[in-house]
Amino acid sequence: MIDEDALYRLEDVTTAVRDADLLARGWPPVLIKATMDEGWHYAVGLSSGAVIFFGGARIAGEFAHLTDVERIVGIGVAGPSIESTERGLDIRVSSIVWAIDAPHGS
Repeated sequence: MIDEDALYRLEDVTTAVRDADLLARGWPPVLIKATMDEGWHYAVGLSSGAVIFFGGARIAGEFAHLTDVERIVGIGVAGPSIESTERGLDIRVSSIVWAIDAPHGS
């Protein structure tokens, strides 16, 4: 018989270890939350001044793969268009200056 409570505790420990590792690698807490709680609204500001509004994230080594990209502000002519982010947008985590949960309010 499987002890479901033990499985949930193991999942909590695994998540806590993963989160601690991501924090140590420079991931902002809001970006970590976006990997587990997709379907909400988040934003990150990059050192270039660009701001990206998105709905979820995945871990991709030194990069965050942002999904459901809604809007990109401050990129200029050479940056990607919103149409080119249909399958997501990879950004180097070290270029993130700040992150916001619910940038449009809750």
